[in-house]
Amino acid sequence: MLTHDPATQWSYEGACIPPSGAAQPSRAGHELSKLAIAELNPRSCQPTRDPACHAVTSTLPELQSVTLFFSVSTDEEYVRLRAVSDCLEIDLGSRCHNFLLLTLARRRLSDALAGGAETACGWIYTDDLAHDPSMAPARLNIDVCRIRQQFAACGIVRAATIIERRRSTQQIRLGTDRIRIARL
Repeated sequence: MLTHDPATQWSYEGACIPPSGAAQPSRAGHELSKLAIAELNPRSCQPTRDPACHAVTSTLPELQSVTLFFSVSTDEEYVRLRAVSDCLEIDLGSRCHNFLLLTLARRRLSDALAGGAETACGWIYTDDLAHDPSMAPARLNIDVCRIRQQFAACGIVRAATIIERRRSTQQIRLGTDRIRIARL
């Protein structure tokens, strides 16, 4: 399985790629280069010679194919996030802005359970979030920017759509309906 730890490196079955991109031998003595990552078939996680898979972006997950796994403490002070696709798992860690993602995820799930149309699920007015100091308008915009940057840095294609906006109505929502929430 191909995994990514944002603080350190990409790894594939024991081989490591540090952020610099230079291949390094792992404990098992294997090397993994960016080309090796580019040649992974995202469906089977096996190397492939398909020319379409030689571009790095072809192995990186699209946001719509990623499931977001939230792990939430009982007091909701701690929210850990993982993004998982076919053979890629990205640990996004515990960050302050994860609470915004959790709030948007809960709204999207509750609207879907209420039978709302997919295009209407999850939208929330930013003014409705302003009661929480951690989601005041200025802070909200900073968090949206940080979320998008974090997802892009992890190699998720179309990362900017993780938060969707309706500027005319000042509404936002989570950009995916693939969500799982669990208590720690």
